[in-house]
Amino acid sequence: MRESVSAGARLEATLLFLATGCSFTRLQYHIRISRTSLSVIILETCQAIYDVLKDDYMKVRVV
Repeated sequence: MRESVSAGARLEATLLFLATGCSFTRLQYHIRISRTSLSVIILETCQAIYDVLKDDYMKVRVV
């Protein structure tokens, strides 16, 4: 059984993806996480960041 990917590794992969724009294929060799797992991890991590920060930084303007 494989070990789960740590929160730190998830954040590292997500920030590297967002900062560089690398493809999942290229990123998988740098981070050593499969392309399929990266796609899930990055989506989940971005969603978690959004959920935490949306009320403070993504306010909806009322017209």
